Amino acid sequence: MAERSRESGAGIRLSFDGKPGDIVADGNLYNRRNGFSQYIRFIDAALHFSDTTLRSHFVLLGRQRASDGFPASVSFHSVVAVRNIVNKTVIVTPEFKRSRAGTVDRFSLSPLSIAAGDTKLLDLTAEKARGRLPSDFDQGSLELVPQSDQNSIIAEMLNYNEETGGYVVASSFSAFPNRGTGSIWRLDGTFQTTLMVENTSSDSDEMTLRLFSGDLAYEKTYPIAAGQIIKISFRDLLQGRIPDDTGRVLQAPSGTLSMAGKGVKSRLSYDKLIYSADESEYVGLGGSACSYVTQIGLFLNGTADPNVWDAMLDTFWSDNSFNEGAAVGTTSENNSLASVDTNGVVTFHPIDGFSHDVTLDYSQVEIACVACSSDDYQASTVATVPPRPACPASIAVSSSSAETLANIFPGTKTGVGIMASMLAQPTNINWNGIQLTEQVTIVSTTCPSNFSSSPLNLCQGSSSFVVGDNGLTAVGVDGSRFSALTNIFHDEHTATSSVSLLDAANPPTNSCQVVCRQQYTCGGAVKGTFNITYSFSKGTLQQQPVTNVSATKQ
Repeated sequence: MAERSRESGAGIRLSFDGKPGDIVADGNLYNRRNGFSQYIRFIDAALHFSDTTLRSHFVLLGRQRASDGFPASVSFHSVVAVRNIVNKTVIVTPEFKRSRAGTVDRFSLSPLSIAAGDTKLLDLTAEKARGRLPSDFDQGSLELVPQSDQNSIIAEMLNYNEETGGYVVASSFSAFPNRGTGSIWRLDGTFQTTLMVENTSSDSDEMTLRLFSGDLAYEKTYPIAAGQIIKISFRDLLQGRIPDDTGRVLQAPSGTLSMAGKGVKSRLSYDKLIYSADESEYVGLGGSACSYVTQIGLFLNGTADPNVWDAMLDTFWSDNSFNEGAAVGTTSENNSLASVDTNGVVTFHPIDGFSHDVTLDYSQVEIACVACSSDDYQASTVATVPPRPACPASIAVSSSSAETLANIFPGTKTGVGIMASMLAQPTNINWNGIQLTEQVTIVSTTCPSNFSSSPLNLCQGSSSFVVGDNGLTAVGVDGSRFSALTNIFHDEHTATSSVSLLDAANPPTNSCQVVCRQQYTCGGAVKGTFNITYSFSKGTLQQQPVTNVSATKQ
């Protein structure tokens, strides 16, 4: 095969009756002496990939670095076979990449014009000899970029020992970056496994590599920036005793592996070689042609607040990996019991002394296979909203509305104050029907003694209040009306008299102030403490002397 590849190329085409994806074909080039030497990946030309570029990450030219474990006598010669599978000429641009010191260098060769049904051979060693590739280019990645929006080309690459034509290391071109894949690995004897991963998206990602052997597992996560290419030597992991994410070291000599990006929309291009110092490439299970969602699961994750939860989604993939993230888009069957915001945060709303179950649902359209289809996935979970506590945690001022003396003049010549709307907290709980009791004491006064001892009784009180006002409208002394609201109760703070108190005071005064302290209690515990300040000032209304009263509560 290596000898023939210097002169010509050939292809295999399978035709069948049916829908795309009805059959799956794989192949291998077999070396009778060494076993399998090349995995052949078939591409269904009827599928529509959103990316028509073909990628391979094992371009090997000349002698390789000792750390890679290839025989010292091998000097690689690389040849690429590209076939046009459509009925019109396709222009293909070969683009090379190599990663050095964390940066990616890029090089391009002249475009290839490939006629319909034709095959072109691209001798990369010859291109390097002609100066079209850097003289120090020994390893890298190759992209074949067709000027076509359909699957128009297939390609294979052979890296072989140019001195003997043997020791073939071959790499198939993958047609579309996936989120993940699975395969085998081995390090027994002189075997070595090397993995190359490129992040082809415009966003940073994380790739998690999981190695399995019997009951042993090794899991290591690699950050991979947009456009970055990383190379992982499994022998380095083993011999260097490099710990995984949990501190475990690799011990087994072989097994299966899975690789997956972190994001649902990961676009990672994978390539893997297994080879030894004695034999050419050993090919076992090829990478899956498509990584797709098999199921999703919805669950709740608790926060510091027992009534606030994060809706989380587990997404399970065909490569045996899963990712976990916020279930943005979760809905509730009853928003009065449990509501969900745009970030997937679930808030429980206890309504009485009993617990209540509520179903949360999540639906998404997931790419089942980037090449062919999408599927609807559903997940749900039942959440239990706990009983309401006996008392709210705190009381706060929601708002206050001034009442008007003109509405009750001339029968009243001193007035009036405010209607305070008080809020029971936390607001995610329905506190309607809960009863609170007030205690009021005087803090200070600047008013005349006979004034403060008048029948106003400003700093006295032991009234009870019901949150929600039992659904009844509150009416102020000036006739103002205040509707019953959930978690609100109304508390009026007014001073009225049929005479102008400042004009009748002894000694007369133009203004004064009284400060009262009010506490609300529930179940014997204080839930809110406030200062109520009444301010009195002389005025006239319809040319008659009056005492205007204003009030604040804080």
